[in-house]
Amino acid sequence: MLARAETAIETFRTRFISEDFTLDNDGAERVLRYFRRLAEGRPDDESEWSAVIEFFSVHGHVLGWILDGRAEVLICLTAALNVLERNQNKSESTDPILSLIEDHKRANAEYGEAIRDLLPGTFSPDPEKEELYGNRESDARWDLATTVPTTLAGLLAVLKYVEGVSDGKFSPSGRRDNAFDEDLKTILISAQGCLAAHLNASKQSGAGQGAGVMKITSIEKHAGSGIWHGTAAASARNYLWFYEPRSGLRMQAQDEINPRCWMNVEAPTGARQIVLSAVLAAKGA
Repeated sequence: MLARAETAIETFRTRFISEDFTLDNDGAERVLRYFRRLAEGRPDDESEWSAVIEFFSVHGHVLGWILDGRAEVLICLTAALNVLERNQNKSESTDPILSLIEDHKRANAEYGEAIRDLLPGTFSPDPEKEELYGNRESDARWDLATTVPTTLAGLLAVLKYVEGVSDGKFSPSGRRDNAFDEDLKTILISAQGCLAAHLNASKQSGAGQGAGVMKITSIEKHAGSGIWHGTAAASARNYLWFYEPRSGLRMQAQDEINPRCWMNVEAPTGARQIVLSAVLAAKGA
């Protein structure tokens, strides 16, 4: 723990976090003294532990990583997001990531209940229920990990949630849960996409923005496979789209010369979030 605490403090001191980020050096030294005392085998001190919690609540939510070895790449990211959250005025209510967090909370809780419900006379859960609710949790986790938040507040919310699940705060059992370990890289890619979009938007004027935004023109769910599909339009071009939780989004574009021909193409910028919002709205209808 001491080595990770030293790494975190050194990162805060030597890396660019944000123009508004200011390190409390006295607080940082107090944190280091706390972990050095623990490393020496000295007894814990509740007042100093409270100071450690307070320091990281202001400077970045990396205490979980220090305690159990989380990915180092989250240090700068979450510290920057703490500052951005305080300056964020954009409404959170439109960010689809927030409802996906709630979807995973619910699916994870249902899966936890399913595996705790043992068959009479055995120490094992019902395998059919375990598979059913396990697949639901897996699908909800995949949607959450692969969705790029549309607001900085939403990005911070998903990072806090993933940390909370791993620490046990948001896990059904109340114990540490490694459910997101394999999805960490995907979550970081989504975080990168969110930050890149906001940085790009800050460099552009408001004129002309939204001209090429994709619009959903139809949506339907296939009864057999459960795949959502439909049509869309963007920049005077027509698309077919197909979405399923574990496989993601596939798109085809109509050929401009031969309208009967549809070609597999890369999804336009922001298409996945637009499709996912449409699917969520259709589910709730």
